Amino acid sequence: MREDTITHVTVTGMASIDGPASLNNNLSTSRARAMAKWLEKNALVPASLITIDSRGEDWSWLRHLVNCDGDIPDREKLLEIMSLPVSSDEKEAEIKSLEDGKTWDYLKAHILPKMRCVEIYVKVKHHTVVSSLPIDMPIEEVIEEEVIEEVIIEEIPEDIIEAEPEPQCEVREIEIKESIPSEWQRNFYIKTDLPYWLMFWSNVAFEIDLAPHWSFNLPIYFSAMNYFRRDLKFRLFAFQPGVRYWIKGENKGVFFEAHYGMGWWNFAFAGEFRYQDHRRRSPALGGGVGAGYRLPISANGRWAMEFGAGVGYYHLYYDRFQNRPNGKYVDSHKKNIFFIDNINVSISYSFPINNKKGGNQ
Repeated sequence: MREDTITHVTVTGMASIDGPASLNNNLSTSRARAMAKWLEKNALVPASLITIDSRGEDWSWLRHLVNCDGDIPDREKLLEIMSLPVSSDEKEAEIKSLEDGKTWDYLKAHILPKMRCVEIYVKVKHHTVVSSLPIDMPIEEVIEEEVIEEVIIEEIPEDIIEAEPEPQCEVREIEIKESIPSEWQRNFYIKTDLPYWLMFWSNVAFEIDLAPHWSFNLPIYFSAMNYFRRDLKFRLFAFQPGVRYWIKGENKGVFFEAHYGMGWWNFAFAGEFRYQDHRRRSPALGGGVGAGYRLPISANGRWAMEFGAGVGYYHLYYDRFQNRPNGKYVDSHKKNIFFIDNINVSISYSFPINNKKGGNQ
């Protein structure tokens, strides 16, 4: 900027291939925007000269990095998978299965961090002053030529440290101190189950990621109404906390669950008796297991649908009453039952708690 005139700057964000493609597309755009803001503030580049672009998961850049590294386990098979005409997420799944995960572990350690970068193209007019002039030229002539310079930056900068040129297959890096990479995005979810609303049950569920592959889920259900007649009701207040294990480390896709259940209830089925937990102080107690699947339904991955079911074993201690207004007490019973204790078709919205990778945006 001291010697030349900047005419245009293009900032392109990129992301590594781990994680959902939709999330990585948004992440690469965020990287580019953060870099553009840094250029405006610290390099004093006018915003009017900056164009922001996003390359998302750049598989061509990955291929270049793979070709330059001869130590990658099963590299030839990896290159074949990268050429398959399938989605990015399907390619990622195939790569993870290579060499019992050794190929993927190597990529995570040595290749994928180099993909989490920002690429900057600077277009300038370079000025050269001609000091030795013919006698017939009365003034100095300024010769201008356009030059495009490229800088690849890994991470979003706060302080910039100049780096020496690397070998041809390496990235010229500028160290960024603001961001500390992380391999996992923690989320908090708020959900509601659609089938239970059809039964006029109010319900909400809260879930928080504990670690890669693990989360804690807490659904709560409440109903206090009759089904259009006094002798038909399905009233309850119940909750069902559980721990989930996710096949994928991003805590999406397939999960398995172990849960506990506790509920106070008052049921009547238009028959002779009404059933209620004993003296309203003996809730159903038990627990069980379940499984399900979470599917993102929005471009940013925040909205998702969740499908699942579970079975459980519960102890019941309940009273029977005549099924009519102010019906008399009949008797009490204890029993243990095994049944389907949840069916989920829910919609959820997630709030990120910390950044998954690439540090603070």
